[in-house]
Amino acid sequence: MFFPAGDRNALETVRRYNDGPVSLIEVEAALDFYIMCEPDSFGHGGADMFMFSSEDIKARRIIRKFAEQHLPCKLETLQAVFYTFSNSDKYRYSAETISVVRTMLSTCWEGLAGWRD
Repeated sequence: MFFPAGDRNALETVRRYNDGPVSLIEVEAALDFYIMCEPDSFGHGGADMFMFSSEDIKARRIIRKFAEQHLPCKLETLQAVFYTFSNSDKYRYSAETISVVRTMLSTCWEGLAGWRD
């Protein structure tokens, strides 16, 4: 999907991740990667995730590791982080971008600090 606020180097940032500590820049790159791979509401754009399977795995690890860095914490702490991303001006570009961000955070954080238990 077209996402003008997205990091044009998001794919390379995800590819370079090596399981160390995760920065905010890496989390945003992972989220931007998923947004850019998503087709828009008209079915245009998007990517075949099969082509990016190793990047998909790394991007999910980045998002989960970022949350794990906040552990031990209460559910409320993760909720605050969740809303920091999903309510940021960058990701409020469209309903689709908000949906991708919320879906990826929720999916990757499942089971952490009571998330979606």
